Amino acid sequence: MKTDPIELLMRDRADARESNDPMVDRCVLGTVNRKGRVALRTLVLREIDDRLALFYSRTSAKHAEVITNGNRGSLLIFLPSIGVQYRIEARFEEISRSVIESHWQLKPDASKRMDSIYERHPQSTVIEDFDTFETLFAATVPPRKRPPNGVGVFVVPDLVERLELRADPQMHDRKLFKRSETDWEIQRLVP
Repeated sequence: MKTDPIELLMRDRADARESNDPMVDRCVLGTVNRKGRVALRTLVLREIDDRLALFYSRTSAKHAEVITNGNRGSLLIFLPSIGVQYRIEARFEEISRSVIESHWQLKPDASKRMDSIYERHPQSTVIEDFDTFETLFAATVPPRKRPPNGVGVFVVPDLVERLELRADPQMHDRKLFKRSETDWEIQRLVP
């Protein structure tokens, strides 16, 4: 049995990618805001040097929520093509500017435009209507360098739960991985 849940996740993502899974590069980030409300949002999940990474704007509420919660949050990764779900409790470590810059260059132009827009209109600010946004988007030229508000974090899991959904509901396989000082402790759970 594989004892490193991140190795398992990387293998599962590779299998899902081969199956053209539309969710393979997505995750749901869970945070808690200052009022104690849980906030969930779908983000692109990236891999950098065998580590999971998230990129977002420093102007977004999620950035403030991650900082407020001691650089902690939860991720949900669901790979429907292979029937596997991961729930991850993690802390986040800031990615260096040079790494962010090199990976930012790989983003599609539409994402680069959005990063530029966030500099003038922070994420989640109110706009008049969708036509106003379309006009703003069309008038924005993709920048050649990462805007200052672009940040990235590595996901450092402390707890990982992997649920394999099998055809027979009684036979789902569920494991809990807890990080110890030197390795991962593994427990099998009732599905």
